[in-house]
Amino acid sequence: DKQMSEETGSRQRLLIVDDSKVIRVTARKILRDHFDTIEAVDGENAWDTLNNEGPFSLVVSDLTMPNLDGFGLLERIRSSQRPDIRDIPVIIITGANDSEATKSQASQAGATDFIGKPFDSVHLLARTQAHANAHVLTHALRQETFTLEEQATTDPLTGLPNEIAFMDRGYQQLSYAIRHKTTLSIFLIEVDDYLELVQEHGKSFSEATIKSVANILHAEIRQEDMAARTGTARFGLLLPGKNM
Repeated sequence: DKQMSEETGSRQRLLIVDDSKVIRVTARKILRDHFDTIEAVDGENAWDTLNNEGPFSLVVSDLTMPNLDGFGLLERIRSSQRPDIRDIPVIIITGANDSEATKSQASQAGATDFIGKPFDSVHLLARTQAHANAHVLTHALRQETFTLEEQATTDPLTGLPNEIAFMDRGYQQLSYAIRHKTTLSIFLIEVDDYLELVQEHGKSFSEATIKSVANILHAEIRQEDMAARTGTARFGLLLPGKNM
């Protein structure tokens, strides 16, 4: 059991949604060597599982189910506020009775792909792995892009926004203040004799001083304000709505 949990811990997680136990067991047997499979008996059960037991790399779901059908589940997934749920690939299980119109409706509702039953094991494995891998790769790239953007506008020493972010927000808030005839206060703060501080006490002490100033500024401003490190020993504050 311990070995099994260690193996499944690093594997992609797949949610199988079907009110038929036969279908769930069949899919699980085909997929269990490649995915950590979790089962749900209807759309409501699946929705709870997605929100409370995620993240998942893929959902494989039937359309006809009690409580909440496949269409309802698709609608909830695609309108979720959470990107990890909203962007998840959903493969719809189709039967002989499902028409092209039904498949078209499911596509419009946000289905990623379709798989017919009875399952062709090679087909099911290939489809699930392809979509799950694509989802994981897309998510990783999105995270990397977000991290790079954040790094570009964050001062690494203090964690405060840097001069680029300060100027960008400053222009926005200045435009807003002019257009709406509101007030905006801008503070420029400099640590006196910083060069002498470095020469006398060294780099690590001087940087600790800069961090202390940053922490004080960050702790004292309001949610709508911005404190930024705009130079080696310089800081800026943007305080919308504040007058002299």
